This record gives sequence, C-alpha cells and structure tokens, in this order.
Amino acid sequence: MVELINFKDKQFICLIQEPHFYGFKPSSIDRRSMQVLHGKGTKKHWPRAMIIASKGLKISLIEALTSRDITSINLHNSNEEVIICSAYQDITFPETINNIDKCVEHSQRVNKDIIIGTDSNAHSQLWMSESANSRGEVFEDFITLNNLFVCNVGNKFTYDCVIGKSIIDITLVSTLLVDRIGNWTVHDEDYLSDHKLISFNLNFFY
Repeated sequence: MVELINFKDKQFICLIQEPHFYGFKPSSIDRRSMQVLHGKGTKKHWPRAMIIASKGLKISLIEALTSRDITSINLHNSNEEVIICSAYQDITFPETINNIDKCVEHSQRVNKDIIIGTDSNAHSQLWMSESANSRGEVFEDFITLNNLFVCNVGNKFTYDCVIGKSIIDITLVSTLLVDRIGNWTVHDEDYLSDHKLISFNLNFFY
C-alpha cells in the first residue's frame, strides 16, 4: 500500500480489494494518519474488502452492510451524505452480485447517492472488456435495473499478471453522481499488485 504515501497530504478515500493482512491487521497501514475500515476475518481468511480514508474526512461505517467481502461507509458532508462501498466478488461464489445489491437497495431506501468500487471478476463490453461472459451479463442487468452508471473510461487493463490481462475492476455510481465524477484513470505504475491503481475525483456541493 505504498501508493498511499502519495496522498497523505490530500483528502482521499481508497477502496481496496484483497488487501494483505498480518494476523488480524492490514499490512503497511499508518493508522495515525488514516482511517481504516473493514469487516471481520480470521488469520486464515482475511477481509477481502477495505476502505482507507484520510483523517480529515468525516466517515462512518455501515455495519449492516459490511462483511468479509464488502465494506460500506457514509461520507458526511455539510450538505449531503454519500454511500461508498468497496466490494470483492468471489468468482467461485454462485451469486455474481455478492452484497452489492443490498447496498444499492439501502441507498435507494434512504435516498442517498452511492459509489461502488469492485473487483467484479466479470467481463462485459459495458466496461470495454475484450469479451463478455455470463457474470458480466448479470452485472449488466443489475446496472440497468438500478439506474447505475459505469465510470470506467478507455480500455486499459485493470488486472495484469503472468496468466493474463483483463478489465474486471469497475466503478459504479448512481445517476445523479455521473457528472460529478472526473478524471477517472487507470495508472500504469506498478504497485506490487496484479491490479492497477484506479483514481478519480468526486466534486461536492458546498
């Protein structure tokens, strides 16, 4: 997580999937300068979704929507609140949309906008994959049904390892946030991960 050093003087929220843990604690995290939120795991089965945020941001964990594979928070602003979720979709699970549906249902029930960053393990031309699969089709239906928007721009691979390359990491937002997301970028730098760093800006109303 060395890349977080570059953001230590800025306001940021980082959505991480498959983080590395040492025992019950995430590795290489300085809790003195960051807020670290994640669900429960064990020494053998670490949490696979985590959110890290700068100390200056006002956030709160949504415990009912947080588990080993998803972490959900409220981001509080003086004029609004936004729900933010980091989610890992296990390709071995029969449920393609694992817990994301509950987050979207919650956002609609409380009338708040939502941002989801997920390792989807799914392929779809909706986010410029070279091919599509059945998991991607389930995601497409879910996105359409819930009036969500895919923020991914371009066709840079988000996953790159010795066994292959693909675009499986996606950013989803509710419709009213579409025009407030800017500079969505897949970075080329190697941060010792099979997944590329993705960054974007969220503009708030003041």
